[in-house]
Amino acid sequence: MRNNINTHEKTNKIKVSVYDSLIRLGTAREEQLKTSLASLQHQSDTEYPEMIKSFHFIMQSLVMLKMDLKQNNYEHNENSRNEVIYLNKNIPVLIDKMYYFLEIERKLKLSNTN
Repeated sequence: MRNNINTHEKTNKIKVSVYDSLIRLGTAREEQLKTSLASLQHQSDTEYPEMIKSFHFIMQSLVMLKMDLKQNNYEHNENSRNEVIYLNKNIPVLIDKMYYFLEIERKLKLSNTN
């Protein structure tokens, strides 16, 4: 997602079509994400809902970025720049949290099998 947002090799019109695909993919994979992170509900009362909420905000921001670009004749404006900033800031945080907690889960499973 971040690679497509930050690339200068694609026109904004092409990026909008990529964003549309990413939005559909994100929507389709939401249940998979919830299933993968479900064990967090037992480990932490706050992390699981926060991560799901963060995912939703990222998806909403991507939708808003796509809409801003389409409405502004595929040119960036202040709103779309703010969405890019938001996405660049929050996508890595969510990914890092996901890797962190999934690694904890993997280690717990390994220790339970030994």
